[in-house]
Amino acid sequence: RDRWDVGEMELVLFDVQEKQVVRSIDWPRGEVQETASFGYSPDGRHLYFFQNQVHVYDTESYEEVDRWDYSGALGDGLGSFRFGFGATPREETGWHQGFFRMREPIQNRDVLGVARANPTTRSVEFTLLGPADLGPTSGFALSPDRRRAYAMHQEIGNYQLWSIDLQSKAMERVFFPGRPRMSLEVSSNGRL
Repeated sequence: RDRWDVGEMELVLFDVQEKQVVRSIDWPRGEVQETASFGYSPDGRHLYFFQNQVHVYDTESYEEVDRWDYSGALGDGLGSFRFGFGATPREETGWHQGFFRMREPIQNRDVLGVARANPTTRSVEFTLLGPADLGPTSGFALSPDRRRAYAMHQEIGNYQLWSIDLQSKAMERVFFPGRPRMSLEVSSNGRL
């Protein structure tokens, strides 16, 4: 064949040893997504689909068995937030860490924060860092000791590398000549 027809996104269970699709899995709420973020629980019994809620699937039947609406997890007065639950190398098993943005209702502005979330225990820990318009816009990389995070601001003519001390909440940035669509990772010893 010299061409491929691209259809709707499908969610499938794939056997890596047999190299074949075992079965289709229904999308949460039956809504096909263009992208998907998901992960397994530490014990392998559940598959988590990370959307506006965390949809919990049993890994025997691949049917939805529970849901976690985490939007109010920051408590009263701060409003709801959305968190990407991206894979976070070097984070404790079961935990996901990354940036989030939310609308702060008192001053009616967007603020940037760092959150750690564990869908198994339904726990969220967070720290607000400051106004979102001044901070990083992409990437999140955690140092091996989990005391520092790094991120970037990517805008043509305005590239910045951010360093965040997760204990003191101090942030530093360095401007540099960059290019679009960069990614970020920290070396295994944390020095690069």
